[in-house]
Amino acid sequence: MKNILFVCTGNTCRSCMAEGIFNHVVQGEDKLEGVKALSAGISAFNGDGSNPKAQKVLKELFGIDVSSHKSMRLNEKDIQRADIILTMTKSHKEMILSIMPQEKVKTWTLKEYVLGDEKKDESMDVNDPYGMDELEYKKCAKQLKYLIDGLITKLKKE
Repeated sequence: MKNILFVCTGNTCRSCMAEGIFNHVVQGEDKLEGVKALSAGISAFNGDGSNPKAQKVLKELFGIDVSSHKSMRLNEKDIQRADIILTMTKSHKEMILSIMPQEKVKTWTLKEYVLGDEKKDESMDVNDPYGMDELEYKKCAKQLKYLIDGLITKLKKE
């Protein structure tokens, strides 16, 4: 089993949506055997639900239900268990590596991992929609879906 770990700040928006999208896609038409995603937040409160706007846009756009998601604070065991750690921002990546520098070989921003040098002049961060309107959540969800489709394509080639 290959474990993918998506990381953001509170684990109620971006990483939660990424986990939901990834697991939905790999269990659906784009089957990818032996791969599962989890998510966690650098500053998460264990047990918070997913953001209602994140729930709504994933359901509307992709038919994905993340209403049962419970946030999880990132810990060393999660980092060690993960085969690939994909953060939403460069600062999330830097926080992980400041604590566990030995995990550098498996820690990337999601954009770095998927896009590589293709967009090296672009920010490697997925913007946080927290506190924004529903339109920002939709933009974020669409961006995550695009990146996760690229991630799945890359994983299938490995």
